[in-house]
Parts: sequence; C-alpha cells; structure tokens
Amino acid sequence: MNAAPQPSGSPRRAPDASSGSLLDDLRIERSQRESSGRRRWRWWTAGALIVLSAATAIAVDDARGTAFAVSEATAVPASAESGPTAILQASGYVTAARQATVSAQITGEISGVLIDEGQHVRKGQVLARLDDRAQQAALAEARAQLQASLAVLRQDESQLAQARRDLRRAESLIGQHLISEESFETSRTQAAVSAGQLDSQRRQVQLAAAGVRAAQEQVDNTIVRAPFSGVITDKAAQMG
Repeated sequence: MNAAPQPSGSPRRAPDASSGSLLDDLRIERSQRESSGRRRWRWWTAGALIVLSAATAIAVDDARGTAFAVSEATAVPASAESGPTAILQASGYVTAARQATVSAQITGEISGVLIDEGQHVRKGQVLARLDDRAQQAALAEARAQLQASLAVLRQDESQLAQARRDLRRAESLIGQHLISEESFETSRTQAAVSAGQLDSQRRQVQLAAAGVRAAQEQVDNTIVRAPFSGVITDKAAQMG
C-alpha cells in the first residue's frame, strides 16, 4: 500500500463534537430574524413619533408665545400730484322711484301757480290755486243755512219746554176738576207736536252741517297740493 504524501505546514485537525455545538449556537433561525426585524422597526417608528410629537409641541408653544404684529393703513383718494388716475365715465338717465301727475279734482280757471320746474316741494305744499269765488259763495250760503237751522232749533226747543210746562199745569188742574178734558187733551197734543218739530229741526241742522262740509270740500278742491315730497319735473299749467 502506498501512502499519500502529507502537505507541508501545520497539521489539519478534525472537527470534534464541541465545535459543532458552537456552530449550532451561532446559527440564527429565520423566525428569529423576522421577529428581531419587527422589533427594530417598532423601536424606530416609536422614536420617530416621539420626535415628531416633540417638534409639534415646540411649534405650538412657540406659536402661542409669539405676538403677531398688525399694521393699519387708511385709504386716501389719489391726488393730482401722484400722477394720472383712471376715471370711469358713464352716461344714463335717472328714473324716479315714484312719480305722479298732479291736477285739480274740479275744473276751473287757474288763479296762481306757485312752483317751478326743478323745485323741491314737501308733502301737502300748495302747488297751484283755482278761482274759488263760486265755491266760496256756496260755502257762505251753506253756513248761513246752518245758522238759520240752528236758530229754528233753539226756537223749537223753547216751544217744547213751554208745551211741557202747560201739560204739567193741565194735569194738575184736571185732577182738581178745574179744566175740561178737551183743554187737557189740547195741552198734551201741543207738547207732542212740539217734540216732533224739535226732532225734525235737529235733522235739518244735521243736513245743513253736511252742506257746509260739502261746500268746504269744494273750496279745498280748488287748491292743488303735493301728494308726497319730491321734485317738480314738468310744469304744464299757467295762470288763466
């Protein structure tokens, strides 16, 4: 049997049982590597969140402690010295929100126009007048009729008062059999007639008062007044 020559140098040792156990101890299983990686990732994530939270807290505290400066400015119109400015030019017309054509409620001759175009007027202001001589005459007549009716009313009141006194006297005498039944009936009839005349005259007085109000209204219609405050835009009436 031939023997193979041995190489030069230190002799090779065969592995023993103790070396195998050491290698087994140094070996890292796959499950251990994954669990270890997860633990490292959790630690890195937690650390990053802690740093982010600290930075946010510092930023909030800094913002709360900082006083922001506010500046104010007043707008002023541009002057001629500051240079040319843009001017908006537009053309148009103005429309009144409320307008009315004012005229008299009756026909007649105009005796006076008290306004001009472009004049400002107030509500109730007199704008023009009509000739009211006829209306004034009718008003005077109505007032005279009212006064006459009132005079007749006072006379009827006196007659009724006298008729009632005569009736009371007749009642006293008829009880004593000093007057006849015919005289007593005459006194009672006269008192009733006087009372009827007084009621009729009172209605006449009311009618005369209504005539005065109607005549006064006709006089008022000769005066043209402004229905509301505004500006006169057109004057289409002239005296006469």
